[in-house]
Amino acid sequence: MGRLLLRSRVLDNKEVRILAFADNDEQSKLLKLTPHIPQHTYIQAMLLILLFCEPKRVMILGLGGGVLIHALKYFDSSIKITAVELREQVIHLSQRFFQLPQSKKLTIINQDASAFLAENHHKKV
Repeated sequence: MGRLLLRSRVLDNKEVRILAFADNDEQSKLLKLTPHIPQHTYIQAMLLILLFCEPKRVMILGLGGGVLIHALKYFDSSIKITAVELREQVIHLSQRFFQLPQSKKLTIINQDASAFLAENHHKKV
């Protein structure tokens, strides 16, 4: 199976930073002063589960700019997060430009998410 190669770009202005994979694309959008407040409705929708439970362990398949990690860490800094990202470049961009939190409770794995799940070495999330 061939891999889809996408050109990753970081767009920046005084208040906002965006990770884009194509023209007219916003994969991740971060407000620099409040990175924990998600700007896209799909991230806000994913966080609705926090109204009903307080997770101790979370798995994120696809890192992007790490906006979901920011929101989860702001909600509860003790959450253990495993993020699986296929593209090494995206991992580097999220660490360099998107203020990805450094934490012993954050594990980032550079691997295809399907392969990672098939190996079944992860803990219950």
